[in-house]
Amino acid sequence: MAFGPHVYALQKNNGSLVWKYPAEADRAINFYAEPVISPNGDIIAGDYKNVLHSINPADGTLNWTFEKSQESANRFVASPLVTENRVYAPSANGKLYVLDSSGEQIGEPYEAGTPLWATPILANDAVVFPTLDHDLVALDVKDNREVWSFNVGGAVVDNVVFDGGMIYLGTFNNQLMAYPEGSTSPTWSFATSDWVWSAPIVTPDVIYTADAKGMVYAINRENGTKLWEFEADSAILSTPLLREDVLYFGTELGSAYAITIEGVQKWNLSLGGNLYTSPVDVGENIVFTSMDNATANVTAYSPEGTIVWSFGTDN
Repeated sequence: MAFGPHVYALQKNNGSLVWKYPAEADRAINFYAEPVISPNGDIIAGDYKNVLHSINPADGTLNWTFEKSQESANRFVASPLVTENRVYAPSANGKLYVLDSSGEQIGEPYEAGTPLWATPILANDAVVFPTLDHDLVALDVKDNREVWSFNVGGAVVDNVVFDGGMIYLGTFNNQLMAYPEGSTSPTWSFATSDWVWSAPIVTPDVIYTADAKGMVYAINRENGTKLWEFEADSAILSTPLLREDVLYFGTELGSAYAITIEGVQKWNLSLGGNLYTSPVDVGENIVFTSMDNATANVTAYSPEGTIVWSFGTDN
């Protein structure tokens, strides 16, 4: 996990600290985006100074950095897409940087002209990503050439999902939309109660999404009709976790929820602080991270809602 001046590695069975990067806090480094594990196991994390850090997972030492801190609006808000031999890093300065696996830049960055807050995805032979200026863009993976781009009617701040030839996305125009790959016309759209901050969960028959009013929706994947809805206590600003027919999610008011895929609440716990990140499946347990002032509190719960361990970044 990344928070403030460090990236942390924790033991998933007891929450003990393995290492943190950098070992000593550096006032010039402030992490926001979620770290990504590359295919070779290295950890890639972007910071608020537009620097990408490649970290050795064994001991938390630095492999390489890629720095564009001199450019305006210089911050990595989104995680990069990391493939076998490429790193696609979207920046709030409106540029998508393409690097090789050693951190060397490949060609000139794609310039969207508007901030990029969402992680790109692979869709067949294209890298697809949304912009804050309402566009959905596809680049050819071979030469980073734009293949298509069109307006989806609202800002998209989390990654889109590609599955079965369809692209699913949520917008600040209070919509969940389903597009055939490369088409500018949606197959269907579903109206939410508020902005959609998170990526949808796509299953064979049902799509699950959440919004800033605190609503969770189950939607028929084929035609976009609502199957059920569940109302939480406040805004849901990250993608729920689907695990063994249960949806786990957190809210802005600091509540952790577990509901069934039929929309029935199993439990609701008050963690305090704000829950802005998605829960993580760590095997036997589910990890929630709450933020309280300058501290991130990481807590592992059993599927029944019992605390297993906790870790605070001021530990």
